[in-house]
Amino acid sequence: MVSHGRNKLNIKPVFLRDNRDVETFIEIKKAFENGKYSKAYDLATDAMEQYPSSIFGSDFLRYRLKALVQMDMKEH
Repeated sequence: MVSHGRNKLNIKPVFLRDNRDVETFIEIKKAFENGKYSKAYDLATDAMEQYPSSIFGSDFLRYRLKALVQMDMKEH
C-alpha cells in the first residue's frame, strides 16, 4: 500500500496481454523527442487505427497533434 499524505491508495499493477500499443507509444514518444515529427505523426496516426481501444488512445492523438504543430512551425 502506498501512503500519500493522509490518504492511502491501493495500487495494483497493470498487466498487459498485448503490449504492442505500449511499444508503439514509446516509439512515437522517442521519435517526437528526437525531432522526427513526421515519423511521430505517421506512427501516431497508424496507432490510432491499429489500436482503437488502447489505453494510450489519447496519447496517440496528443502526439499526433503535437507533431503536426511542430511540422507546421518548421514550414513557417
